Amino acid sequence: MAATFQKTLYRQQGAQWRYTRLRWLESAPYFEVQAAPCGQPAKAIGQEWLRPGESREEALHRLALPLRQAGWLEMPVLEWHLDLTVTTPAFDGLMAAAPWFDAFHAGLLYPLLFELGETANYGHWGGTRQEDNRVTYFLWTVNPEAAEAIVRSVGRNAPAGFEVSARIRQRGEDPSPRAHTTDASWEMRSVLGFENHLISATEKWQYERSLPENQPISEIIRPDAGYPCLPNLGPDRVTGANAEQLRQHLRTLWQVGKDRWPPLGAPVSHDVLYLEGAPEEEVTAQLTGLLQQKATGTVYVFDTEEGIFSSAIGQIFPDVAQEDTYWFDERMEWIIYKSHHNTLTFGGDWLIKKVRDLFHETPERLFPLPGTQRNK
Repeated sequence: MAATFQKTLYRQQGAQWRYTRLRWLESAPYFEVQAAPCGQPAKAIGQEWLRPGESREEALHRLALPLRQAGWLEMPVLEWHLDLTVTTPAFDGLMAAAPWFDAFHAGLLYPLLFELGETANYGHWGGTRQEDNRVTYFLWTVNPEAAEAIVRSVGRNAPAGFEVSARIRQRGEDPSPRAHTTDASWEMRSVLGFENHLISATEKWQYERSLPENQPISEIIRPDAGYPCLPNLGPDRVTGANAEQLRQHLRTLWQVGKDRWPPLGAPVSHDVLYLEGAPEEEVTAQLTGLLQQKATGTVYVFDTEEGIFSSAIGQIFPDVAQEDTYWFDERMEWIIYKSHHNTLTFGGDWLIKKVRDLFHETPERLFPLPGTQRNK
């Protein structure tokens, strides 16, 4: 689902935060001006049309600038935390590799975050924490009561096997505790304490960033980046039997889904090749050309946070990775793991040979990682 082209601005009036949203309506086409208290559905209060020769980006800046100058903020001052914990069916491995993952996104996570986002009442500020069959999303909210009401409403209609709960806490309170920690060892308590420290540090930084004096008016006011963590439900998402078959083949053929690949994760059964440092533009152009000649049928990307999507060879290398992704085609004779650290690991005899050929003058950048089958 493509992000809506819009800009949301916030202002505190007494104890209440309100928002004004400039939302582009493609079918009109004009900006609809919406307003409401945070946590409540927006009401249309006006329309703003493009001026002759004006782009929607230019119009957005023209319309938002007076609001920013009048004291409206890019984000509210963050005083409340919203910790969403979802209990899922048991699964050993990455959530996005689970057979129930698409139902979880479409039937629970997407409706929940969409409703919170539509009422300008949440953002992502502390990451996520996954353990066993529980995942916690650390978010902010400015209207806790409205946020809890949405969680209860969506939770009542959650797919079978899922439960969702919300914990509201004020700034400075400890993050939500993990489950099964009553008899935790000293080492486990140390890990939990360190994770809570990281989450608290992130929340402190986000709070400081949200203060009005730390929100200067930019030269160009840009649209919202999209609701934080909003699941992608666009036409390129692969679901149903096809997605389940791809997940099974990835796990069987390439051990994708249990853990990350090397260098960040555990060894896999097949030989793989890790590239030290980002490849030069000339090299990525050659790799792209070779893969385009070799690829069979649809090219897919498995995003370990969002699921499986149809894609294209040309999308593998240009962008800096935000999450761990695996790229492959229908035959799965080759595979590329791109980590959130922007590392590249190659699998498949054909692809490994081609990568070695491309780096014949700098072989020291290549690190072969023998498969576990060879070591048996």
